[in-house]
Amino acid sequence: MKKIMLLVVLISLFFPSPFLLAQSNKLEVITKGAYIQTAPETESPVIEVVEKGTVLVLLSPGKKGGYWYYVSCYSETKRLMVSGFIHISFVEMMVETPEIISGEKVIIYQSPRPVQVIFEQANVRTEPDFKSHIIHQAQYGISLQAVGKKGGWYRVNLSPGEYGLVVAGYIHQSFVQDTEEKVPVDIKGKKPVLPSLPAAESVKKKVRAKLGVNYFIFSESSLRNTHGGGIGYEAEVSFGVLKNFEVWLGSSYFYKSQSGNRIKILPVGTGVKYGLSTGKFNFFGGVGLSYYIYEESTPGFNASKGGMGYVAKLGSNMKVMKESIIDFHINYSYCRVEAGGIRKNIGGIEIGIAIGYTF
Repeated sequence: MKKIMLLVVLISLFFPSPFLLAQSNKLEVITKGAYIQTAPETESPVIEVVEKGTVLVLLSPGKKGGYWYYVSCYSETKRLMVSGFIHISFVEMMVETPEIISGEKVIIYQSPRPVQVIFEQANVRTEPDFKSHIIHQAQYGISLQAVGKKGGWYRVNLSPGEYGLVVAGYIHQSFVQDTEEKVPVDIKGKKPVLPSLPAAESVKKKVRAKLGVNYFIFSESSLRNTHGGGIGYEAEVSFGVLKNFEVWLGSSYFYKSQSGNRIKILPVGTGVKYGLSTGKFNFFGGVGLSYYIYEESTPGFNASKGGMGYVAKLGSNMKVMKESIIDFHINYSYCRVEAGGIRKNIGGIEIGIAIGYTF
């Protein structure tokens, strides 16, 4: 009996089970800092900067190009799961001891078997736990390939993404129907297509508010010669709507009075912005339409008008503490109004700084 037990131990040491191998799905950052990038290339944009000791989830077995792992982790700055590529020199594999669940067997299938989603939407997670992070959302009727089962969770493979990597995750059995060898069909009799994992996670919708000051310079030479430039103020609220896109609502205010000359400009507008993050800095650019309220008085001249114009925005913001940000930007506005028989552009260039908060 002792010989048999010894033989079993030796076999388990030199020939680990498929389940034990399947547990090697986590990596630990071993350098002071490391980059998670959009593509398996050193020149590709940085999605996230991770510190030493950070645990990453390996989304796909093997390495892209021989030197890159496809991983995911939770970003504290973006408040969502991000996925991308990390170079093998920054990490090392973590091997977990398989969890023993009383009364439950861990099953590794000899060949994948289809399971069909029976809810309107079902989450695929990194671990067999409702508290683990979501890496994909499968829609009703979609067929997923199950490669094993742990307790009440199927381990499923998603179809290859942009770089041909197969990503694996877990889905609870209550959300799917085991179809065994029968491939499910939809109501039109067509075979469902496996969902493709996007190259990056969807950005969580955010609301950002900011207040700032600008130095305003008129584009129109006559206004610039009469009134010069000066300090103005602005307020803006933006809403995340799609990946990297925001809708903004805002207003600014410029007033100057000197030597009997007075001018006031108050635009109220809305538009869209596109953002791109490099880790620490978030760059953005956008356009919009504004309604301009304009009042001007000089010796012998008075005007009060309103009109439509447009504005272009370009800038960058960075997180300073918790959800607070500092924003640096340049705006260009254009609006032609007719006053005193003369058409003039009351817009100009704003160079400013703002503080904001992300909700």
